[in-house]
Amino acid sequence: MDYEFKSKLAAERERVEDLFEYEGCKVGRGTYGHVYKARRKDGFQKGFVYGLQALEIAEYSAEEKMKRSMH
Repeated sequence: MDYEFKSKLAAERERVEDLFEYEGCKVGRGTYGHVYKARRKDGFQKGFVYGLQALEIAEYSAEEKMKRSMH
């Protein structure tokens, strides 16, 4: 992907933090990360409570990536 397209896409993309307000309450843990209680900021579906999962993304060294690609 070229740099200009990627930068433009990132600038136009809606962010979760802009749409939802975290209530600071961790409600559990899913397969890929922690789940938090949240509500929409824009009032859409007022009164609804959402569970938002914060994904944990692992960073691997070049050596680890090489080992993983061999399996």
